[in-house]
Amino acid sequence: MLKIANKYGNFDVAHSQLPKGYTLVKGKCLQPLARKHGIKFVPAVTEWIRSRYRKYPSKPKIGGIVVTNRQVAKMRELIAERETRRNDPKVIAAKQRAAKRQQVAANRLEKKLKKQAARIGYRRGSRCEEWLRSGMIDEREAEVIAFKTRYRHEFTDYDSQYQSADWHELKAQLGFDEAKEQMREMAREARVEHPIPDTWDDYLKKYGFDSPEARAMAAVLRNPRECHPVWFKACEVGLRGRDLMNLTYDRIRDAKVNTQRD
Repeated sequence: MLKIANKYGNFDVAHSQLPKGYTLVKGKCLQPLARKHGIKFVPAVTEWIRSRYRKYPSKPKIGGIVVTNRQVAKMRELIAERETRRNDPKVIAAKQRAAKRQQVAANRLEKKLKKQAARIGYRRGSRCEEWLRSGMIDEREAEVIAFKTRYRHEFTDYDSQYQSADWHELKAQLGFDEAKEQMREMAREARVEHPIPDTWDDYLKKYGFDSPEARAMAAVLRNPRECHPVWFKACEVGLRGRDLMNLTYDRIRDAKVNTQRD
């Protein structure tokens, strides 16, 4: 770091004249290049950009570096060499191949994630997907959470309750994130669930339960109106892969997948 640096670790060439013996070298990504070759420098503020925040009316833009006059020639030579390497047809071709490989990998991952989302039932970009990818939940928990979300939107009046909240007033009082969470909590508490069917045939059809586990559970459990669909889904997922012979209520209850998130 050169002695001319201010308390922010840079030099404002937009408003101050450089001292004698120093030169501004304009360009992008010059700091790593200077560090690599042991050239002392100071980041140069070449422009001030108006900010949308009142607290900070403008922010600095780094447009180059300041070096001593003795290092100017070497720095410009290094920049020229870097540009020559970048424009080398072999380097360009290698970058294009790497970009193509990355795109192929990204497309493959996206295809895999779409299939996973369709299989489990969660919406792309949802918190459920975020928790699953981060390892906070497994696929079984994700499937239950996804069904719980679907149930909330399709089989209750949650959406209308959510939309009835005074968003602008809440946002002014609490801020964006807290207001969104408050709206969710208000809608969940005020929602009214649609009636649960009286027969198992109607129950399974209405909520989309068509697995062997769901049919086996329906053959054991007595009254569908006493089996909340979210509970039923958690038990269905928990029974998957298990022996369905001699199924009892206790076995169904004990197989329930417990989720800590929603």
